[in-house]
Amino acid sequence: MSLTLPSYERDQLISIIGNKRSIGESLKLLFSQLKEPRGETVFLDPFCGSGAVSRIARALGMRVRANDNQPFAYLVNYVYLTLTNDDLSNMFEEMGGIDAYFSLLNLEGLYAYNSDQPLLGGYLSHHYAPQDDNHYDPQKERLFFTAANARFFDQVRNEVEKSLSDEAEKAVVVASLLYQASRKANTLGSFTAYQKRFVTKGSLARRRIIEPPHLRIPTLVDEPLPRGEVSLMNASEFLKGHSGDI
Repeated sequence: MSLTLPSYERDQLISIIGNKRSIGESLKLLFSQLKEPRGETVFLDPFCGSGAVSRIARALGMRVRANDNQPFAYLVNYVYLTLTNDDLSNMFEEMGGIDAYFSLLNLEGLYAYNSDQPLLGGYLSHHYAPQDDNHYDPQKERLFFTAANARFFDQVRNEVEKSLSDEAEKAVVVASLLYQASRKANTLGSFTAYQKRFVTKGSLARRRIIEPPHLRIPTLVDEPLPRGEVSLMNASEFLKGHSGDI
């Protein structure tokens, strides 16, 4: 028996080593058989990473308690495991709603992407990208991102810090930003090492790495599913304080 996972369970998963996206359908079949037929099933994910496994468990109605020792994973999973689409619809009211705010961020990011001027105070632009995408020295400059994409990300991140004070709203935008960063990184599945040159014309990876990012509103759940819990600590410490069924 095969399954087609809905968008919430397969889309917008950041690219990290050990991602379980490729076996998601098999895991869903297995969890469906293991979960309690009545009552609540508590699902523990002590090293949740991208959240691919925990999203499946939540979609099946389990009470998910997820953990990771990396802040970026904690933030992403906070959004996808504890929030719903109803929450998103009530956010960003001062900005005209989530659709209007994401449109604004994409426009500002695209303007920075197309600008030849370095972004003042841009962290990624300064530390993780070359000064010029056409003339760079891989021995002296880090090529995690193109200069244009680094400007996009820096501009959006700066705007978020300037215009938002609500931590949940910040998390929603940064989760989308992290997903795009994982898609646009000039790496081969890991953030720890970059390729020594950007792809050339005609390469299959060119569109992924070179073309501008586009922030997408997170795909969450509509049904009244249990809200997950997410923590930030070592897996061993997490397991000492939690018990579960799966």
